[in-house]
Amino acid sequence: MPRFPSLSMPLLSRLSAVALVAGLGSSAALALPLAALAQPVGQPGKTRPTSAQLEKIFPELRSLQLQDRRARITTMQSAERCIQAATSTTALQTCMKQERSAAMVQRQQHFNAMRQLFERNGLPVPEMGKGGRGYKPGPGPGTPGAGVPL
Repeated sequence: MPRFPSLSMPLLSRLSAVALVAGLGSSAALALPLAALAQPVGQPGKTRPTSAQLEKIFPELRSLQLQDRRARITTMQSAERCIQAATSTTALQTCMKQERSAAMVQRQQHFNAMRQLFERNGLPVPEMGKGGRGYKPGPGPGTPGAGVPL
């Protein structure tokens, strides 16, 4: 007999048990997340650009995306050369720090270029750099798990 009998249960059964214990089986608990999905993502009070608006800026948007990819590739190739030339753990760590720093600078430049594109065309600026669609603000500053703003 296993030491922890609950670990021998199939995963689905354990998840079902957890959901029932947590009270997620009730329709009231499920209504809140479904309502939250219907809310627009982005900045409060602003709507998303329409498909027609996005089509209008498509050539510039594509160009910015290609520039971003090329810059990322260049950064990664530079990091690869640095890593191959590294002769110690310290040198390897330096390469990795340089890569992270260059990637952060590139990401910020890309966000700024995207912001300018949207503003130039009178479109609502998407909230970038906040973790994508699943972003949920964490606890306040100074608490464990608090995010670092850009």
